[in-house]
Amino acid sequence: MKNYPFSNFAELGEYVARTYNNPTAFNYKDDGQWKSISTREFINQVKYLALALHELGVKKGEAVGILAFPSPFWLMADLAILSIGAVTIPFFPPGSEGNLEFKIENSRLKQLFLFCPDAWERVAPHLGSIQNVICQGFMPDDKKIISFEDFIKRGMILEAQQPDIYQSRQKAVQEKDLASIIYTSGSTGMPKGVVLTHKNVISQLKAARQIFPLDSLKDVAVSCLPLAHSFEHTIVYYYIASGVSIYFNSDIKKLGDDLKEVRPTTIVVVPRIFEKIYAKIKAKVAAASAVEKIIGAWAIEIANKHDPDRDRQSLQFMLAKLLVFKKLMKALGGRLRFVITGGAPFKRDLYRFFINIGVPLYQGYGLTEAAPILSANYPGNHKLGTVGKAFPDVTLKIDSTGEVLARGPNIMRSYHEMPEETNKMIDADGWLHTGDLGVCDSEGYLTITGRKKELLKTSGGKYVSPIPIEQELCASSLIDMALVIGEGQSFVSALLFPDPEYFKKWKKTKEQSEQDFLASPFIKKKIESLIEAINSRLDHWQQIKEYRFILDPISVESGELTPTLKIKRHVIVDRYKELIAEIYKEK
Repeated sequence: MKNYPFSNFAELGEYVARTYNNPTAFNYKDDGQWKSISTREFINQVKYLALALHELGVKKGEAVGILAFPSPFWLMADLAILSIGAVTIPFFPPGSEGNLEFKIENSRLKQLFLFCPDAWERVAPHLGSIQNVICQGFMPDDKKIISFEDFIKRGMILEAQQPDIYQSRQKAVQEKDLASIIYTSGSTGMPKGVVLTHKNVISQLKAARQIFPLDSLKDVAVSCLPLAHSFEHTIVYYYIASGVSIYFNSDIKKLGDDLKEVRPTTIVVVPRIFEKIYAKIKAKVAAASAVEKIIGAWAIEIANKHDPDRDRQSLQFMLAKLLVFKKLMKALGGRLRFVITGGAPFKRDLYRFFINIGVPLYQGYGLTEAAPILSANYPGNHKLGTVGKAFPDVTLKIDSTGEVLARGPNIMRSYHEMPEETNKMIDADGWLHTGDLGVCDSEGYLTITGRKKELLKTSGGKYVSPIPIEQELCASSLIDMALVIGEGQSFVSALLFPDPEYFKKWKKTKEQSEQDFLASPFIKKKIESLIEAINSRLDHWQQIKEYRFILDPISVESGELTPTLKIKRHVIVDRYKELIAEIYKEK
């Protein structure tokens, strides 16, 4: 397939304008109804926003923030910023006050698009350093506030007065220019500003086109992850460059409804979404009539155990597909061609289940510092249990310590104003040190085996990789999240966060408190059986000796989870340090 003729986001906008004329290019829900924005309307709005930013005095290389939930308007603001050579600073609407302040100061941000009314109280204290806030959907009483509609009008007026300015600003943009600074702390440490250039991200769009070709006339995408996250941001721009219609999910709890309505052919997800879907499937089977329960449990067993690389024409498999799997796929829209997953490890058994029922899953791997994709499974090149082969134009290697190293046009320029951290991450030969441990097989498929920083070292000097153990624990319908601990200790323990959906159902029939229920013989036996089964597959120093339930809910909003729903280990360990101390003191 012929590759894209653009090298930066300004050229991407021009390419889209002259190539596509899609009346339903961008779609969002308003009062429960889908509303559409055409390609032409979108590109015009981008131009007017860019001109209005120019009128404010925004120069090339200057930071402009976006604090909003995903929508076409988020993308309008972003492409407007990028089209004049300014730098986007994306913020997650649920986020900590400390992180917000750090990002504003570190990026020297002066202009902010704010489309999230609930975030105003977080932004207001920083108006001393922010010059203008462009708001949509609400209007705080402050002289620094400009409505989105008025901002568009400013751009229209400037175009009428000086029609050549926009094109002049566009032509000044180069592929080497900064595009965004994405602040990431992952599951450990303080925020670091990942500096990505136009070339970094555009190289990913060109690579994606080689292995996941999309058809502007046939393909439809649902976007359900934050655009402030590099994974979704890159993929959505690939959708735009491909001319496909994009439908933005505004509530992850209603994703199932959106899939049925939109019937997409492609979507990007994190494993946590499919963990929830699997739990709902099992719960629905458990609540079914006697006959349906037997059939459902039988089909789930087949999907869990069947080798997806073997013949799928067996009578049992075909019968399960006819009676159960087709219904499950219909609930996901029934037209999926590409379901790309990344952002966190995907449990092998769960991955097998969804492959077997017919979900075209393609697991990839990457990190923000790589804009973000380093490897992926894709049609014709797919191996269960791996994160695929190197992405086009990316080179991977495993060093002597087992760490995955990467090099390519997608590797970040630096960490913003952190030269020492940059030098730790990118060596003199340009290799990005990912911090992940992995192995490559003879066919070039990469398997991630652990994370260097997240390996626990017991007091006996033995190393424990917590993530696979946590995934095993979360296979229980009772457990929503788990954190394996034991750094510097004589044995391994686990902190368990119960699934709130499990409690909702339980409360309908029980009068015990949640604490008493978790301490009951029934739950104790259930958890001890689970741990015993997990321990039977582990070396003795890796085995879980103690566990504690934690009833406090954890979330992105309260700071314990990353935007891709991974536990922030340092936050949880610090928050429950007294409980952890008690566990080891008792022993």
